[in-house]
Amino acid sequence: MATQRSPALVLHVRPYRESSALVQFFTRDVGRVVAVMHGVRGDKRRHTVQPFMAGELILVGRGSLQTVRTFDVTARFDLRGDALSGGFYVLELVTRVVDERQSEAQLFHLLVEVLTDLQSIEVSRALSARLRVFEHQLLMLLGFSIDFSRDEQGAPLIAAEHYRFDAELGLQRTHAEHAEAVSGHLLLAIGAANYAEAGAAGAARKIFAQALQPLIGSKPLFSRTLLAPMAGTDG
Repeated sequence: MATQRSPALVLHVRPYRESSALVQFFTRDVGRVVAVMHGVRGDKRRHTVQPFMAGELILVGRGSLQTVRTFDVTARFDLRGDALSGGFYVLELVTRVVDERQSEAQLFHLLVEVLTDLQSIEVSRALSARLRVFEHQLLMLLGFSIDFSRDEQGAPLIAAEHYRFDAELGLQRTHAEHAEAVSGHLLLAIGAANYAEAGAAGAARKIFAQALQPLIGSKPLFSRTLLAPMAGTDG
């Protein structure tokens, strides 16, 4: 049987048969994988596994569904309140936009980084800004970068003008009264990750949601409902 070891993060856990679980991991070396982990449920439980755990994973077996030989936990991300909702959003987003066994070593490190940051965030506005930075970085890693310095024609953005975002074409110049209009000033702030600028996080939330939609598909993200109360805090 094949074996492989890799740093890994638990994304999702669901029951499987009498005492086992199907655990979805995001690993540094082979990307997102689903594996059977025995002894995690029932009276004879030998292990505990939950989302936000990180550790060293060894899988055995061949084919699409492997078995966890060992998962040695090295860290547990302690998220609470809004930060916990944000953490679930990050995990669900990655689950939906990254194919199984799509190797993304940079994304693994990005996940660890954002979850580490969320542990110390207590203000909703700061949480919104951190999630927008993550969404932007995720899009770039997946090859869907948005140029916040130029419009669809390649002309430099003008702070005093207004633009609308199109997922296929980019930023299109429009009139200020358009329902989706965003000022060039805010777009330049988003490009610089300057979320201290009033309105930037809220505008970025809508733009990144639109950019991610083709990757997510028609089924809504459950975790977005947990973040809905934050919409009134600029994002």
